[in-house]
Amino acid sequence: MNWIGIGIIVFFLGMIGYYLWRSPHLFRMAWRNAWVHKRTTIFTLIGSLEGTALITTAFMLYASIQVSLQEYEMTHIGKIESDIMAQSGLITEQDVQSLKENLEKYTALPIVSFYGNLIKGKENHIPHIAIHAFSYPEAKKWDAEAIQSFPTKVGANEIVLSQRAAAQLDVDEGDQIQLMIPTKQRALFLIVKKVVSEHGLTGYRGVKQGKATAFLSLETARGALGIKEGYTNILVTNFIDPKSLDQSKWDYFPVKEYVLRTVNNVQKFVDLFFVTSLVAIIIGIVLVLNIFKLIGEERRRELGIIRAMGMNGGDLARVLRIEGLVYAGISSFFGMILGIGLSVLVLQQIQDLIHLMSQYSHDIELSYRFVIEPNFLFTAGGIGFCLVYFCMMWIAWRASKQNIVHMLQEAKIQENYSSLSSGRRKWKTSLYLMWVLSIFILIGLTLTPAYQDWLTKELPNQENYIYSGVVVYTFISTILLLPFIIPKLLAGILKGLHTRSKWIATLQIAFRYPVAYKKRTSLILFMFMIVLFLTTFSSMIGATFASWGDQKVPRRALAGYDLAAKSERHVSTKELQTMLNQSKYVEQDQISTAVSVLQANTSPKSPDIKVNGIDDQFARHNQIKLEQKAGKTDQEIWQEVAQNPDVTIISRRDLDLFEQNQPYQFKIGDQVPIQVEGKVISKKLIGIAKTYPESYGYFVSSGIWMKQSEVERLAQKPESTWLIQAKHLEKLAHLAKQIQKEITTQGAYQLVNPQQQLVISSSFVQVIFSLLESFSFLAVVIGLAGLMVIMFRQVQERKQQLGMMRAMGIDKKLVYWSIFSEGFIIAILGILLGTGIGVYAGSLTIKPFGDAKKLAKYQELFPTFKILLYFVLALLISIFGSFLPARKALTVSPVEATRYIS
Repeated sequence: MNWIGIGIIVFFLGMIGYYLWRSPHLFRMAWRNAWVHKRTTIFTLIGSLEGTALITTAFMLYASIQVSLQEYEMTHIGKIESDIMAQSGLITEQDVQSLKENLEKYTALPIVSFYGNLIKGKENHIPHIAIHAFSYPEAKKWDAEAIQSFPTKVGANEIVLSQRAAAQLDVDEGDQIQLMIPTKQRALFLIVKKVVSEHGLTGYRGVKQGKATAFLSLETARGALGIKEGYTNILVTNFIDPKSLDQSKWDYFPVKEYVLRTVNNVQKFVDLFFVTSLVAIIIGIVLVLNIFKLIGEERRRELGIIRAMGMNGGDLARVLRIEGLVYAGISSFFGMILGIGLSVLVLQQIQDLIHLMSQYSHDIELSYRFVIEPNFLFTAGGIGFCLVYFCMMWIAWRASKQNIVHMLQEAKIQENYSSLSSGRRKWKTSLYLMWVLSIFILIGLTLTPAYQDWLTKELPNQENYIYSGVVVYTFISTILLLPFIIPKLLAGILKGLHTRSKWIATLQIAFRYPVAYKKRTSLILFMFMIVLFLTTFSSMIGATFASWGDQKVPRRALAGYDLAAKSERHVSTKELQTMLNQSKYVEQDQISTAVSVLQANTSPKSPDIKVNGIDDQFARHNQIKLEQKAGKTDQEIWQEVAQNPDVTIISRRDLDLFEQNQPYQFKIGDQVPIQVEGKVISKKLIGIAKTYPESYGYFVSSGIWMKQSEVERLAQKPESTWLIQAKHLEKLAHLAKQIQKEITTQGAYQLVNPQQQLVISSSFVQVIFSLLESFSFLAVVIGLAGLMVIMFRQVQERKQQLGMMRAMGIDKKLVYWSIFSEGFIIAILGILLGTGIGVYAGSLTIKPFGDAKKLAKYQELFPTFKILLYFVLALLISIFGSFLPARKALTVSPVEATRYIS
């Protein structure tokens, strides 16, 4: 991509040098033309650089995120392709050798890996640290670059920390810290031997995505886990087909594939900016095309006189191309500078939010920073340069091909009034009227509740595509119909004002050029339509997500609790409560209740469905409602599950997944086959729990529930989830900090706060659509600025006509209002059409995403004020954009304007 930008720069400099050497007189003439028309030159440059700025903004934003993602991959993956673990939990030397026989030399590195919490003093804690241990000689052969700063030997009481871990703990080499292991209840006191950078092996945070990395000697790591020899994991640098491994012995985790897939999911939001930027770029292209078409028409007679004086077509084309080089070079340079500034502002708004979203949603920490990538920068500038230069080349080509007589003649509006033409016009009018009528019928039909209900029932999975197709069809049809609509609409306005003779005279002058140049007018209308469409649509969708986010209850995510933490060791509810009561960090009067739930996977291949082992405490305090039950109250059903090992409750979502593989549907009282870590058991179904939207990702509020002792009996690797309910929600953030310190010392993982995550996720959506609105409204400003540029150019183009009108005695006010009305009416038509289609598209889009209650709630929160605000702002800017060119028309002197040359 870099060669594109460099090639364009070389081309630009080469062309300038060539013209200065071979045709200095043409270069001076081109520069004189630009200088003489300096006001319109400045407006042309402003319109041209806006397109380049938007292209640069999109490219710089994409480049910055791309570089950040590549840095994450290099830092936390490096050469690691996959991570292999034994289902027994221990890998022997014989296992390593047998696996290596199928791999290339030095592609596998056996390590001991587990998770722990690091503590320094009373205040500094880091939970969920990935602890690794390996043989230094083998690691050096495996990836020398990753451990080039790693010490050759680590002592029995020493630890090596990554820079991130050291910074969070605020420790230096030689300091003492504690290592708490979740499966143990004692701390290891270790000395920090060295702090190393995270790169590949030293930055790998394991399958469960730790918060940082630390390293022990093999002997210390094995002693901490209570094993004498062997390993826990094998890191592999090349791709292995999981099917080639013994499924009964090995667990395979595709590290690089998982991280890249996660990173790509985070990256998808960039498409929104590209869509918005692309729309703004299209506006820039339309703007530049309009400006340069006006330049060609404005200077047609001037160029004809130059041709009549003896200049050949080739020299004339070269003069215009040189002028295009000047426009293109200056506008692309300043457009790149403006684009860099815009991309910095955008990234500053979103980088912290994306960092938190990636951390909470995917357990990875992506840090974003702004970078100026020459490849993308020069390419963006090159595209802007080519856009402007090719427009001028087109004008130069047209000017060189026209004959002198035609260029000297005044432009006339050609009309064909033959009977054949009249019949053809009537046929086209009928066709267009039918087309317009079909659009109104389609809009009315799709907004009808009866049609929407029918579509939901008949095509439940296709309604999004149908609605999108209808919106696209409506928008494109409106654009294609503009050349037909404009004359009819303007004629209708004149007819409605038949009693106002002065207004009719003004508007007849104002409408002459929009009707004569329908294509040009349609392009201007298209600019306003697309930006107001996107602005209004974004506002409606953003308000929808905001209103639905406000309806979510964070406590539903954790079955009525506020905070959760995981631990690899089993802690009963009584032990958890004792732990919190005796804590030196936690204020006891801030906790309402605490409970421990034992969790296991249904099978190693299905980690998304959890089996929850519950006790009486959970049964009494959980707030999960039952959709179906065996004739008792919800609490009685939960109490029976907590006491009876033969019964179970399953959430609606997971029961539906079970039924996909069964020839029948389960009912209350049926025996349901359930897997616990691959072991199939049968339990009586006595309740079906409601699945809340908030429960996705929080397995304690969905899945399968049974008596806790059953999970303990069946599962080999159960985990404890500790649930805490706060007394005062307004003090939840403060309580979370206290509990985080306590659970870190107890070896539990990072504390989960659904309330905080819900705020972050809803904020993320709102920020995305707010940025979409901002970009769209920026495009509105650009479009309106473009209108002003075009209107200035039109005043210059019609300078002689305006002078003739003044010389004939037409009042200055009539000239002023005719120019003002032309620009204002074009802008208001585009604004109305864009806003209307945007509201229509937003209304259709939200239909498939909510039930009747949500939509009723949304109607109360319809962003009427925001849409009206955008409409009024666009209207005011359009008034200003039409006012200045109209004032320019007043300054046209009849004597100067009626001269033969401009």
